[in-house]
Amino acid sequence: MKTPKSVKQICQENNIPINCVYRRLKKLEQKGLLEKSGVISNDGVKTFLYQS
Repeated sequence: MKTPKSVKQICQENNIPINCVYRRLKKLEQKGLLEKSGVISNDGVKTFLYQS
């Protein structure tokens, strides 16, 4: 991925169920192949972005 993407974006672009995306992202992150960054909005909503 060239730009960081949210789980929702990954699901929509690849037509993959959200639970599968979370599971795969976790494995990639554990192997050090993925970077995770987080943002908290003013109303307290956490959004994580993933980039390889």
